[in-house]
Amino acid sequence: MLCTKTCAGNACVIGTPLPFGTACSAGACNGAGDCLADPQPLCIPSEPSCTKLITLGCTNNVTLDVSMLAYELTVTTDPLIAGANVPVSYSGTARFPEPYLDVFQAVPGGSLSADLIDARATVHVRSGAAASDVTLKAPTLPGTCNILQTSCDPANDLPSIPGSRANTDCVPTGTFNPCQQIVSYPISTDCAPSGACELLGKTQQCEYNGFCITGPLEIPLQGAATTITPDASGEVLFGWDDQSTGATLNPDGTYSLPPSVFTTPSGPNGIKVNSDGLSVALTCTMAVDSGGPLGPVPPVPGQASPTPDSELINFPIQAP
Repeated sequence: MLCTKTCAGNACVIGTPLPFGTACSAGACNGAGDCLADPQPLCIPSEPSCTKLITLGCTNNVTLDVSMLAYELTVTTDPLIAGANVPVSYSGTARFPEPYLDVFQAVPGGSLSADLIDARATVHVRSGAAASDVTLKAPTLPGTCNILQTSCDPANDLPSIPGSRANTDCVPTGTFNPCQQIVSYPISTDCAPSGACELLGKTQQCEYNGFCITGPLEIPLQGAATTITPDASGEVLFGWDDQSTGATLNPDGTYSLPPSVFTTPSGPNGIKVNSDGLSVALTCTMAVDSGGPLGPVPPVPGQASPTPDSELINFPIQAP
């Protein structure tokens, strides 16, 4: 269906599709004729690069809830010629959920930053090419000792639990003074009436701490390059890993996701942070919300389901 300004809900009248971002009744046009609450730009076949937000379903080590996160994936490629070895590069952004950052504000004075233990996401080619999975990781940040904020080298960590490893560069030396990779939270100090924090419904954070959290923690993932060999199927589909995560499919169309344990090695997709003594790990599988329009019928709220092809990044394959 074609998206015009006279859409009624998601049912659009016939007409020329309006450009991406044009306002319509359900939100905005996606440029292909759909009126969506959260549209994304289409991948343009003639362009060498495409970026999409692709969701993941995640377990955590604190609650039994399944969290839906949206990681940004960018794929840049030379023309995909069937049978040729084609260079491809990937980059992305991981997002640590805003509700967890809100929970961290319960400490006296609030929390402005965390120790980033790990952040990673693995690119997987679903179909259309022979390709190896590629894991994108957060860049190594400067190390800072917890107590005196002096510099340190994570290579000098001593064995212990992630997030509380003693480091020989940090004096006094102990698990209470780890060498941290500090990431700052997105905040606003606009606590005035009708200010940014009030508009976000976070006046209580302002009352307690003098600032509020304004969104998720975005963590850039370092780019990586590889080669793939397209076949003659018509297109190559790129997304995050949903094959090597340990997730299994239930009869109702939902995933049984693996548990998240802070002290075990990270899987293909996930984030670990330590904030003022609260250690949180998220273990993720590419997935869509089972209670949403892309999930099973009937929907299953609070769970995650396999991602359809339509949500992945696609590039056309050219004949040799």
